[in-house]
Amino acid sequence: MWPSIRFAEGWEVSTYLIINSLVFTWGVWALHRRAKKKKENVAYSLDVALAVMVGAFLGARGFHALYEQPQVYLDNPSLIFKFWQGGFVFYGGLIGAIGMGYLAVRWRGLNFFRQLDLYAPIAPLGYALGRLSCLASGCCFGKPTSMPWGIVFPEGAAAPAGIPLHPTQLYAVIWELTVFGIITFVDKKRNLKASGQLFGLWLALHGLGRLALEQFRDDFRGAPLFNISVSSWVSFAVIFVGLILLRRRKEA
Repeated sequence: MWPSIRFAEGWEVSTYLIINSLVFTWGVWALHRRAKKKKENVAYSLDVALAVMVGAFLGARGFHALYEQPQVYLDNPSLIFKFWQGGFVFYGGLIGAIGMGYLAVRWRGLNFFRQLDLYAPIAPLGYALGRLSCLASGCCFGKPTSMPWGIVFPEGAAAPAGIPLHPTQLYAVIWELTVFGIITFVDKKRNLKASGQLFGLWLALHGLGRLALEQFRDDFRGAPLFNISVSSWVSFAVIFVGLILLRRRKEA
């Protein structure tokens, strides 16, 4: 694992930030191609993508600060700006991305559900690639395990060092790559009746995978509610929204 990469003496950059920056760059390129293929307004779709990226960043950072570590940031407010030290929550980013994206879609007069579907195959593949950054830094780690595929992190990683842990980051990668394959297959078949259904399929499958993954996670993700992690509660909500979108039978 490589929590940081040294480019020169005194110049180290977080591997987490490098990988995720590359993922976002790839995501914009993929969105450009997909918008063009689906005959959407490419320029306007890229405007929405910019809002999505800003919303994802603010939502992921804000959720971490407000729920996972509120006292830390109340005691040291300036830490909120030191994002290179880590502290992001995917579900917060998803909520922020959809919220900001919706505002941008309304501003540009686009179809919200068609724009959602542009991201349906990009989201699972981007998520899978992004989880590699978690593997590199050691965050989002799993519980101790005696399974032969347990992974041992070195000193300096975010995960406990020297003991075999469930490779939850790789579990997430494998699941989301599977979901990407399903989404791509369904998209090529073109048998969905309404826009928004493809994105709804990703939401439902992602939520199911995350619920399963939560059983193996061992990192701190905020205080549980009724002995259930907040990520699990959000996963239930994500699945519910996904199923609502899947039930769409015609364009609005």
